Amino acid sequence: MINKKINSMQITLVIGYLGKDASVNRFNDGNQVINFSVAETVKFDRSDKDTGEITEAKETTWYDCSYYRNADASVKIAKYLKKGTLVSVTGRVSATLYKGKNGSMVPNLKLFVSKVELLAGPKPPQQGTSASTKAPEIVSSTSTTILEDVPF
Repeated sequence: MINKKINSMQITLVIGYLGKDASVNRFNDGNQVINFSVAETVKFDRSDKDTGEITEAKETTWYDCSYYRNADASVKIAKYLKKGTLVSVTGRVSATLYKGKNGSMVPNLKLFVSKVELLAGPKPPQQGTSASTKAPEIVSSTSTTILEDVPF
């Protein structure tokens, strides 16, 4: 009988909004990592056991993302990753636990990103805030427009 090593693979796709502007950290070898967080929110109907009343509920999952790139690409990519931007990120997820402020164990999802796609610009300002920013322009992966200065 021949023993063959079977490789496993994990690919995770997350579509969500950036929670803050991306930050770039540099390494001694010239490479860089872009760090950002993505929130994925699922909305669903919840039924009360006693009254039968249906209410809308939502659950948000946060992913701490790390995207390792060379120095030139990092600067170009990071300038597009702003708080509120809708992105699609693909990569390998790793789950860990850490002790929270109140002493309880808190889960943390880390995504080692292999691909980033911009789906829309930052969300428009909420009512009552500055309206000087224009509405986001959608950049679709199915668009025929070629953005030559976008490095991904």
